[in-house]
Amino acid sequence: MSWCAREPQWNDRKARVFDTSGGEVFAREYGGRNDRLGVLLHGLGGSSDHWYDVALHMGGCARVLAIDIPGFGRSSPPRDGDYSIASAAVALCEVIQQVRGGPVHLVGHSFGAVIAVDIAGAFPEMVDTLSLISPAMPDYRPQPRRLADPKLALAVFPFMRQWRLRQLESLSHAERARRMIDLCFANPGKLDQDRLKAFVEEMEARGLQDWSEEALWRSGRALVSRWLWGPSLWSVAAKLHVPCLVICGVSDRLISPRVARKTANVVPNATFVTIEECGHVPHLEHPAVVARAIERLWTGGYDHQQRDVAVERD
Repeated sequence: MSWCAREPQWNDRKARVFDTSGGEVFAREYGGRNDRLGVLLHGLGGSSDHWYDVALHMGGCARVLAIDIPGFGRSSPPRDGDYSIASAAVALCEVIQQVRGGPVHLVGHSFGAVIAVDIAGAFPEMVDTLSLISPAMPDYRPQPRRLADPKLALAVFPFMRQWRLRQLESLSHAERARRMIDLCFANPGKLDQDRLKAFVEEMEARGLQDWSEEALWRSGRALVSRWLWGPSLWSVAAKLHVPCLVICGVSDRLISPRVARKTANVVPNATFVTIEECGHVPHLEHPAVVARAIERLWTGGYDHQQRDVAVERD
């Protein structure tokens, strides 16, 4: 089996804007050498730029479309103000239909993984395979002590919004980026300066959007609401029948590896992969390893009866 990440290469990269019923959706498209299409969904507060390194490694094995979820990155906020998981799933399916008109290989990180689960459940004809990275599935036994700052656990609740906003206003963009890195990375000290600069620039760009904080908070509230009152994500996951890959970092301080393992156990045709010395963002810390694992799923290289697969560090 070939590994597309063995020879990293930069093919065509172009910006695309799609008109959906919910608003304009921005995406980055990376060319590939075959007709396979991977659709990548970022996490809460992220953007399509976070897939840069993974897309770079996958340039030889697939055409890749990294999408900004409505309200994030360069995508406009939903026209009707609906930030629900279901609404995002519909908008992103409209993008897939415009690009492909058929099934794709769907990849989601954290919040984006939840949307990916919803898409696979509601629109199974749109999904060939499903890759879930640090999926933000419901956790009814949270462990705040795992966080670098336990107060962050309270920040997901709407009534804490003003308190959190006051905290953020006192921080520079560079300090915000650093706190995000400290929370999400297992080894923040290994992050190179170019990547740090990119995170700071992303924070600065987000600060110029008058809807950015609203999008973050309302999306976070929608996620918690779906955990507590919406159609059960665990029930949706249990009915999925596409080949699935669940990836998590063993040092993730936001989504417990226990939840990732449960996700793999619930989805019928899933393989569970853990990455050593890795936090909440495997696609940023170990992009080559993540690209290799996803490509293996796409080419039928996993035995889904084998629930645990060790992936070496790069």
